[in-house]
Amino acid sequence: MDYDGGLVYVILHGHPHPVLYNCSSKSEDEWYETGVKRPFLGLYFIISGIILELLYIPCLMVIMQNDMIKNSCYKIMVMLGILDIWCLFVNSVVTGYLAFVGAVYCTHPLFIYITGGLGCTTICSFNAIAAYIYVYMQFFHSPNWLIVLGQIAWQYSHEAMTKHEQKHSYTLYYFDSRGRAEPIRLIFHYFNVHFNDQRLTKEEWVNMKPDSPMGQLPYLSVDDGKIILCQMTAICRYLAKSLKPEEC
Repeated sequence: MDYDGGLVYVILHGHPHPVLYNCSSKSEDEWYETGVKRPFLGLYFIISGIILELLYIPCLMVIMQNDMIKNSCYKIMVMLGILDIWCLFVNSVVTGYLAFVGAVYCTHPLFIYITGGLGCTTICSFNAIAAYIYVYMQFFHSPNWLIVLGQIAWQYSHEAMTKHEQKHSYTLYYFDSRGRAEPIRLIFHYFNVHFNDQRLTKEEWVNMKPDSPMGQLPYLSVDDGKIILCQMTAICRYLAKSLKPEEC
């Protein structure tokens, strides 16, 4: 994502693309009416998240007070625990609150942007630390059969070993800052599916973007407009079904 769409920039200066993230078409009460309240699911997330957070804290305290903390593996465990505490807060407590009140993006724009950004940061950090296994493999012997087996399992779990025959045409439209369109582009590249990549200027995007409460999101045209998908969730669900090996 471009620099002006980064988390720190948005916190300090506000969102740089107010036209695309414009929530002024409705009042806050009207935006709440577009959401769906899920009180039971929200309470479940909040309560389970708080319980897990309370269990995490004494566990980390015990690890840190033990002499074993001098070992690198324990230091990594503590760091993973700290990251997971924040992930639990975002994924359980914050998500539970938003589900309980029936929030949508335009009811809590800055709050959702900040907590979502920090949540993604901790997830990426967690995965980066977990990737230390590759450093470990440089210094300790790993059987070749184990490495090959792991790679085959990984590829088959993502259906990458199957050749796909394309039956549909796709055109992806998105604004200059392509951060939100990147997951969709990666899906197409992963399945080796040809698509028309239409990166638009701000003026072109505003003029041709269909009316949508989430106007900053990219949209996908299937078979020259026979199907128009305007939200990330809808696009990913459609591609997950249409790009199955037996249906492509």
